[in-house]
Amino acid sequence: MMKDNGQLSVMCGGALVDEDTIITAAHCVTDGITASQPSEFTIRLGEHNIEEDSVHDASIDISVRKIIIHPKFNPRFYYNDIAIMKLGRKV
Repeated sequence: MMKDNGQLSVMCGGALVDEDTIITAAHCVTDGITASQPSEFTIRLGEHNIEEDSVHDASIDISVRKIIIHPKFNPRFYYNDIAIMKLGRKV
């Protein structure tokens, strides 16, 4: 999820790989030149259907404290299109 003037909007998916690390696409966290600020993002975990709320969802929202983009990411051709997002707390 990404913050947009106080509104949350879905940007990209990712995978939780350990208790405080998400792997996602680099093009989701950069404008092609510089990384976005971690404070621009909120990660939602446990959401199964983003189109509707459900009593079965156990979703939580977590801040991002650090974004690491692959040093050889090429935004023109999407080579090495991978990034790590470190969460603000463990889950």
